Amino acid sequence: MTIDATTIGGALGALVLALAGLLAFLTRRHARPTPKLSAAVRDAVDAAEAAEVERIEAGSARTAEQVAAVGEAETEEERLRRAAELRG
Repeated sequence: MTIDATTIGGALGALVLALAGLLAFLTRRHARPTPKLSAAVRDAVDAAEAAEVERIEAGSARTAEQVAAVGEAETEEERLRRAAELRG
């Protein structure tokens, strides 16, 4: 079998058709959802984002309380240390 221009052209044509088919398959699978589905997806995403914001805010409040507690503990510790030094 000799490889001539016709063979190369046929192989390239088959490759182009295969790539075009793959592209058509992928774009059809990832097409935009229907508007009804889009609204449901938007609602789900909004609910998830709201829950995440609440979780972050709760974590921030908890962290602020922990920082305040540590600050109070350090202040109490310093006061006790100074009292011990004065008695000392």
